[in-house]
Amino acid sequence: MSTPANASGAGQGGSLNVGENFNSIAKGTDGDLYMGVSDSSDSYVIKCTGTCTTAGNWSEAGTNPLDTADEDTLMLVPLASGNLLLVNHDVSANVLRSKVWTDSSASWASSWSGIDTAVDENTTYEGDFSVAADPDAAGTVYLAYLDDVGTLDGDDDDIKTGLYTGSWATTTTASVWTNATTSLTNVSIGIAGSTVYVAYASAPSGTAADNSTLVFWATSTPAMTKWTTHIGPPTDNYTSAAITNLNINASSDERLLAAWRAGSVLYGATIVDVVPTSDASYIKLTGAVMFLRDLVIVSSLSKSYGTFVIDHPQRPRTHLLYHSFVESPDVKNVYDGVATLGGNGEAEVELPSYFEALNKDFRYQFFALDQAMPNLYIKQEVKKNRFTIAGGEPNGRVSWQVTGIRHDPYILANPIRVEVPKGPGQVVGKGKCIFEPLCI
Repeated sequence: MSTPANASGAGQGGSLNVGENFNSIAKGTDGDLYMGVSDSSDSYVIKCTGTCTTAGNWSEAGTNPLDTADEDTLMLVPLASGNLLLVNHDVSANVLRSKVWTDSSASWASSWSGIDTAVDENTTYEGDFSVAADPDAAGTVYLAYLDDVGTLDGDDDDIKTGLYTGSWATTTTASVWTNATTSLTNVSIGIAGSTVYVAYASAPSGTAADNSTLVFWATSTPAMTKWTTHIGPPTDNYTSAAITNLNINASSDERLLAAWRAGSVLYGATIVDVVPTSDASYIKLTGAVMFLRDLVIVSSLSKSYGTFVIDHPQRPRTHLLYHSFVESPDVKNVYDGVATLGGNGEAEVELPSYFEALNKDFRYQFFALDQAMPNLYIKQEVKKNRFTIAGGEPNGRVSWQVTGIRHDPYILANPIRVEVPKGPGQVVGKGKCIFEPLCI
């Protein structure tokens, strides 16, 4: 938003107190914009469905679900169907909880869903939990939170996780760290493709974390049942500091960035270079690539178009020659040749010995050469890897073509799907385009 807007209005009382408020903003899957504030003066969630630079277009979303006049941390996460998930740490009760906003009824759930009822937070470092919505699976939310961090002089700090898919699962997800031998002060979670990332700020045990905190991270699958060895800290233009406001975000569709504040300076480090896809097993190469030897691909090759290129046969020093591939929605093989008819005007054409093992659904084309042969026909279709042309002139020549659709074991086990919804496992997620400028 280029021009700041005063989004407060009726129903929001008091004034925000410096250093005593927490804010969150989220865009619903239906395009509505939400902001949440938790402050020592007032707490509320507001919503905008129109021009959000106009203060009058903001209004309170239902009956306030938050504790008023309390400094609870909160985060808003979009769900499917325009719904919203509010995750809240009630610091006075040491409870991590959530509540769903149902957009169709414009109301919050009648009660909170408890995530963890005994979460010990640190009052100095407030980055105690983080959530991330799966961009390719609306309604799936990943959670990481700190526990047992009430003091920074013990070896019992934890990073726990949870997974929301309509309800919370915390017993099936693994902790990133249990009884850490360092002091944990901030945590953030993010997802890129099929990999979940948790970054955290860690200081040597027994310190106040001032000027000694470093950033590390670990990864897991979306099930979060096991985490990798911890990675870090970053090495470029980075030193230990008193770190706050740690956050993982997709700074672009090609990079997952960890950002944090040390004093008045904002730092950042690339956690992983990713591709604009819902599957991190893809590798994106932004420039031209040349292979000087054979290239073998086990599985499929997908492309927007294809050609061969060689030195031009007539002008090899100055020009290249391109030809496009022949393409079809079927896995089609093409065979052709020229047959010489016998004295009876017939010819038996022998195909490769593997022809029927590889192909089915045969199609035929043939044309007489040098002279008219209006009575040409296929006397015998493919049988035992042969077919017979008849009805021609004695000793005449016929150009023929036969096609077949693959039915070998590999293609039967790995059929090509012609039309595929965008989403997990595909080149791009739903709502994104491979060639954005041409996507109308």
